[in-house]
Amino acid sequence: MKKWLLRALLTAMYVVFLIPVFVIINTAATISGKSPDILISFMYPPKLKREIKESEKILNKDIAGLCSKLKCRRPFEVKVYAHTFDKEAFAYTLVLHYKKIFISRKLMLSLNREEMKCVLVHEIGHVLLETYNEFEADSFAAETAGKKPCVSMLTKIARLTNNDPSGKSEIAMRIHALKSKKK
Repeated sequence: MKKWLLRALLTAMYVVFLIPVFVIINTAATISGKSPDILISFMYPPKLKREIKESEKILNKDIAGLCSKLKCRRPFEVKVYAHTFDKEAFAYTLVLHYKKIFISRKLMLSLNREEMKCVLVHEIGHVLLETYNEFEADSFAAETAGKKPCVSMLTKIARLTNNDPSGKSEIAMRIHALKSKKK
Protein backbone atom coordinates (compact mmCIF):
# COMPACT_ATOMS: atom_id res chain seq x y z
CA MET A 1 0.00 0.00 0.00
CA LYS A 2 1.28 3.46 -0.82
CA LYS A 3 2.62 5.49 2.10
CA TRP A 4 0.44 8.52 1.38
CA LEU A 5 -2.69 6.35 1.24
CA LEU A 6 -1.87 4.67 4.54
CA ARG A 7 -1.19 8.08 6.10
CA ALA A 8 -4.51 9.41 4.73
CA LEU A 9 -6.42 6.40 6.11
CA LEU A 10 -4.82 6.73 9.53
CA THR A 11 -5.58 10.45 9.61
CA ALA A 12 -9.19 9.82 8.61
CA MET A 13 -9.52 7.15 11.31
CA TYR A 14 -8.08 9.55 13.87
CA VAL A 15 -10.44 12.37 12.91
CA VAL A 16 -13.57 10.23 12.57
CA PHE A 17 -13.09 7.88 15.50
CA LEU A 18 -10.43 8.83 18.02
CA ILE A 19 -11.11 12.56 18.45
CA PRO A 20 -14.81 12.04 19.34
CA VAL A 21 -13.83 9.25 21.75
CA PHE A 22 -11.27 11.52 23.43
CA VAL A 23 -13.82 14.34 23.67
CA ILE A 24 -16.40 12.02 25.26
CA ILE A 25 -13.86 10.64 27.76
CA ASN A 26 -12.62 14.12 28.64
CA THR A 27 -16.16 15.49 29.05
CA ALA A 28 -17.26 12.56 31.20
CA ALA A 29 -14.14 12.81 33.36
CA THR A 30 -14.55 16.57 33.78
CA ILE A 31 -18.25 16.34 34.68
CA SER A 32 -17.61 13.56 37.18
CA GLY A 33 -14.78 15.55 38.76
CA LYS A 34 -12.22 12.90 37.94
CA SER A 35 -8.98 13.46 36.11
CA PRO A 36 -9.08 12.45 32.45
CA ASP A 37 -5.78 10.57 32.84
CA ILE A 38 -6.81 8.06 30.19
CA LEU A 39 -6.95 10.93 27.72
CA ILE A 40 -3.57 12.20 28.85
CA SER A 41 -1.98 8.76 28.53
CA PHE A 42 -3.10 8.51 24.89
CA MET A 43 -2.30 12.03 23.78
CA TYR A 44 0.98 12.93 25.43
CA PRO A 45 4.39 11.38 24.85
CA PRO A 46 5.95 9.84 27.98
CA LYS A 47 8.44 12.69 28.50
CA LEU A 48 5.67 15.32 28.40
CA LYS A 49 3.47 13.20 30.65
CA ARG A 50 6.29 13.01 33.24
CA GLU A 51 6.82 16.78 33.00
CA ILE A 52 3.10 17.42 33.52
CA LYS A 53 2.91 15.08 36.53
CA GLU A 54 5.97 16.77 38.09
CA SER A 55 4.45 20.22 37.50
CA GLU A 56 1.16 19.11 39.05
CA LYS A 57 3.03 17.81 42.08
CA ILE A 58 4.72 21.21 42.62
CA LEU A 59 1.53 23.20 41.99
CA ASN A 60 -0.53 20.94 44.27
CA LYS A 61 2.05 21.45 47.02
CA ASP A 62 1.74 25.23 46.50
CA ILE A 63 -2.04 25.05 46.53
CA ALA A 64 -2.06 23.00 49.74
CA GLY A 65 -0.02 25.74 51.43
CA LEU A 66 -2.29 28.45 50.05
CA CYS A 67 -5.41 26.57 51.17
CA SER A 68 -3.95 26.18 54.64
CA LYS A 69 -3.24 29.93 54.76
CA LEU A 70 -6.72 30.79 53.43
CA LYS A 71 -8.46 28.16 55.59
CA CYS A 72 -10.26 26.50 52.67
CA ARG A 73 -12.80 23.92 53.79
CA ARG A 74 -11.93 21.43 51.07
CA PRO A 75 -8.59 21.17 49.30
CA PHE A 76 -8.17 22.17 45.68
CA GLU A 77 -6.46 20.06 43.04
CA VAL A 78 -4.45 21.45 40.13
CA LYS A 79 -4.46 19.77 36.71
CA VAL A 80 -2.03 20.85 33.98
CA TYR A 81 -2.94 20.34 30.34
CA ALA A 82 -0.85 20.62 27.18
CA HIS A 83 -3.87 22.10 25.46
CA THR A 84 -4.02 22.15 21.63
CA PHE A 85 -0.28 21.75 21.26
CA ASP A 86 0.47 24.57 23.73
CA LYS A 87 -1.00 27.33 21.58
CA GLU A 88 -3.23 28.63 24.37
CA ALA A 89 -2.44 29.99 27.80
CA PHE A 90 -5.32 29.66 30.25
CA ALA A 91 -6.38 28.83 33.77
CA TYR A 92 -9.91 28.22 34.98
CA THR A 93 -12.01 26.58 37.62
CA LEU A 94 -15.64 25.56 37.62
CA VAL A 95 -16.81 27.78 40.46
CA LEU A 96 -19.78 25.95 41.91
CA HIS A 97 -19.09 22.33 41.01
CA TYR A 98 -15.80 21.07 42.38
CA LYS A 99 -12.43 22.38 43.35
CA LYS A 100 -10.17 21.62 40.44
CA ILE A 101 -8.03 24.27 38.84
CA PHE A 102 -7.11 23.62 35.22
CA ILE A 103 -3.94 25.29 33.93
CA SER A 104 -2.43 25.11 30.48
CA ARG A 105 1.17 24.05 30.20
CA LYS A 106 1.88 27.18 28.14
CA LEU A 107 0.68 29.44 30.96
CA MET A 108 2.61 27.44 33.55
CA LEU A 109 5.84 27.69 31.52
CA SER A 110 5.34 31.43 30.93
CA LEU A 111 5.09 32.49 34.58
CA ASN A 112 7.51 32.42 37.49
CA ARG A 113 6.55 30.76 40.78
CA GLU A 114 5.17 33.93 42.43
CA GLU A 115 3.07 34.76 39.36
CA MET A 116 1.81 31.17 39.27
CA LYS A 117 0.74 31.51 42.91
CA CYS A 118 -1.27 34.58 41.86
CA VAL A 119 -3.03 32.45 39.24
CA LEU A 120 -3.81 29.80 41.86
CA VAL A 121 -5.09 32.35 44.40
CA HIS A 122 -7.12 34.09 41.66
CA GLU A 123 -8.84 30.78 40.84
CA ILE A 124 -9.34 29.97 44.54
CA GLY A 125 -10.88 33.44 44.86
CA HIS A 126 -13.52 32.60 42.27
CA VAL A 127 -14.62 29.63 44.40
CA LEU A 128 -14.32 31.16 47.87
CA LEU A 129 -16.05 34.38 46.83
CA GLU A 130 -18.54 32.42 44.69
CA THR A 131 -18.04 34.81 41.79
CA TYR A 132 -17.27 34.73 38.11
CA ASN A 133 -16.12 38.36 38.30
CA GLU A 134 -12.48 38.65 37.18
CA PHE A 135 -11.93 41.96 38.99
CA GLU A 136 -13.03 40.49 42.33
CA ALA A 137 -10.80 37.44 41.87
CA ASP A 138 -7.88 39.71 40.86
CA SER A 139 -8.40 41.85 43.95
CA PHE A 140 -8.49 38.75 46.17
CA ALA A 141 -5.27 37.46 44.57
CA ALA A 142 -3.51 40.81 45.00
CA GLU A 143 -4.49 41.01 48.68
CA THR A 144 -3.36 37.43 49.30
CA ALA A 145 -0.32 36.96 47.05
CA GLY A 146 0.77 40.56 46.47
CA LYS A 147 -0.11 43.26 43.97
CA LYS A 148 3.25 43.30 42.13
CA PRO A 149 3.32 39.60 41.10
CA CYS A 150 -0.38 39.75 40.14
CA VAL A 151 0.18 42.77 37.88
CA SER A 152 3.20 41.00 36.37
CA MET A 153 1.14 37.84 35.83
CA LEU A 154 -1.64 39.75 34.07
CA THR A 155 0.89 41.62 31.91
CA LYS A 156 2.40 38.32 30.75
CA ILE A 157 -1.05 36.84 30.09
CA ALA A 158 -1.90 39.88 27.94
CA ARG A 159 1.15 39.12 25.79
CA LEU A 160 0.01 35.51 25.42
CA THR A 161 -3.53 36.26 24.20
CA ASN A 162 -2.84 35.57 20.50
CA ASN A 163 -3.68 39.04 19.15
CA ASP A 164 -7.22 39.04 20.56
CA PRO A 165 -7.89 42.78 21.01
CA SER A 166 -10.90 42.29 23.27
CA GLY A 167 -8.92 39.97 25.55
CA LYS A 168 -6.01 42.40 25.73
CA SER A 169 -8.24 45.39 26.49
CA GLU A 170 -10.05 43.49 29.26
CA ILE A 171 -6.72 42.50 30.80
CA ALA A 172 -5.50 46.10 30.48
CA MET A 173 -8.56 47.23 32.49
CA ARG A 174 -7.86 44.57 35.12
CA ILE A 175 -4.21 45.68 35.38
CA HIS A 176 -5.30 49.32 35.71
CA ALA A 177 -7.79 48.39 38.44
CA LEU A 178 -5.09 46.56 40.41
CA LYS A 179 -2.52 49.33 40.00
CA SER A 180 -4.95 52.05 41.08
CA LYS A 181 -6.18 50.08 44.10
CA LYS A 182 -4.81 51.28 47.43
CA LYS A 183 -2.74 48.63 49.26
